[in-house]
Amino acid sequence: MKMECKPAGNVGRNELHYRLVPNPPISQGQAVTQLGSEKKLIKSGYKITFTHYKLIGMKLLFILLFVFLSFISFGQKSEIGKAITTEGRRIFLYDDGTWKYELEPTPVTRGTIIPDTAENLFNKPVGGQYQKSPYNKKVWLSNRTHFSVWYNSKKWRMNLLHNIPPVEVSFHFIDNVCTILTERVDVDMETWIYETKLFRKQNSPSMKIMKEEWRTVNGLSVYFMQWQTGDNRSNLQCYTYFGKGSTELVQMTVSAPVSVVYDSEEEIFRLLNGLVLEKK
Repeated sequence: MKMECKPAGNVGRNELHYRLVPNPPISQGQAVTQLGSEKKLIKSGYKITFTHYKLIGMKLLFILLFVFLSFISFGQKSEIGKAITTEGRRIFLYDDGTWKYELEPTPVTRGTIIPDTAENLFNKPVGGQYQKSPYNKKVWLSNRTHFSVWYNSKKWRMNLLHNIPPVEVSFHFIDNVCTILTERVDVDMETWIYETKLFRKQNSPSMKIMKEEWRTVNGLSVYFMQWQTGDNRSNLQCYTYFGKGSTELVQMTVSAPVSVVYDSEEEIFRLLNGLVLEKK
């Protein structure tokens, strides 16, 4: 590179104007070096004028930035819509044939305050997988839906009478009462659970939710909720499973006085885990 020093009219004592003459042409790296030198000279009290290489550097920068952004946008997948699974879970659909849950379940530690809004309903911890107990040798089949419940007839007494619709059947064991609500309706599971919780809180202001999580019971994805309600004289603890088929719902709740419920908890979960969605 050839540097020429030319007078630039009226200049101060410490001000010189330089013009770079490419002879031979320099590379981009060399141009960057010259730009770096410009900063050093400016700090020394001189003014430098580049007439050509700054433009080359800016053009190359814009070209590289355009290529980089094009590469990023090409590698990203685009959302094409939303859908609801047969389990009632909301999902995003993408143009490459993949999908993901709108709200992924995340672990919740003990003592965490869990919001009761519909938006946060599906942001719950994922529990374990459960199968029906070998002690549950008798089965109840729903007349409204494809759900069934396997139970231990030596412990639980089934009652098909005096049930207030939409409760289809109830089971009794000592002080434990299980009610099973079934309906044939196609509804968003998130909205259904949220409205059920809201209704119960309105009717029982003392309701306290102790645990919520997703479980897999006999291959069916269910929403589990453990909660308490009542005053000091009649405090109840309840365990609820929410399940959904393609166009059918089931809500299975076992309730008992807090004073005795822990003695029966193992048998309560045996009954709850007898819930099955029969193949059509």
